[in-house]
Amino acid sequence: MCKARASTPERAGNQPHVTSIDMDIHVNQKLLTLPDGATVADALTAYGARPPFAVALNGYFVARAQHGARALQAGDRLDIVSPVAGG
Repeated sequence: MCKARASTPERAGNQPHVTSIDMDIHVNQKLLTLPDGATVADALTAYGARPPFAVALNGYFVARAQHGARALQAGDRLDIVSPVAGG
C-alpha cells in the first residue's frame, strides 16, 4: 500500500508544494512505512536491526554489500534473522 504525504513548505513560503510517497513493507511480519525509493539499508535502520544478522527480501538472501543499493517496493517482505547459539 502506498500513502501520499504532503510536505510542509519552508518558512519563507516560497517553496512549491511537494508530495512524497510512502510505502508499506513487512519486516519480520510487522508493518513498516518507509519513503518511496528506500533501500534494504534504510529499512534495517528504521527497524533498529543490530548486527549480526542475515537478510532475506521476499525469500531471497541479500548480501550485506547490496543492502544500500537494493531498492524496496511497496508490499515487499523483509526477514531479518539473527544467529542463535545453543548447546
